[in-house]
Amino acid sequence: MVKDVRFPLEVFYDGACLVCASKMERYKKKNSGEKLRIIDISAVDFKAEKLGQRQEQLMEKLHVRDGDGRVYTDVDALAALWRAFPSRAVYRLLAALVSAPGLRQMAKGVYFLFARNRHLLPKKGRSESNACDAGG
Repeated sequence: MVKDVRFPLEVFYDGACLVCASKMERYKKKNSGEKLRIIDISAVDFKAEKLGQRQEQLMEKLHVRDGDGRVYTDVDALAALWRAFPSRAVYRLLAALVSAPGLRQMAKGVYFLFARNRHLLPKKGRSESNACDAGG
């Protein structure tokens, strides 16, 4: 559950995934106040070990680390990310919906299906560790 998210957020995403990359581009444009630090984990120079993680683990789903060091994944990561845009009613609503009991489990199921099958979606360029090609 996502409560009291502390900014800035480090957002770890697969830039080789066209859907993921296009969403992050949108968030970058709305990133007023530098609340987000968006990090492409498919970049050749990204080293998951520096975070104490395995590359494969990070590629499985979206990860967000807040200013207090708390890590959120999948739907909880999205809710934390959406809280960076308090003036945008749609993001406030989405964060509240995916955090609500019952709806949270349903959202997690939908996210799981997306994450497991995103390798079927179009890719953005080529990179050394293209998770979409690897099925991650």
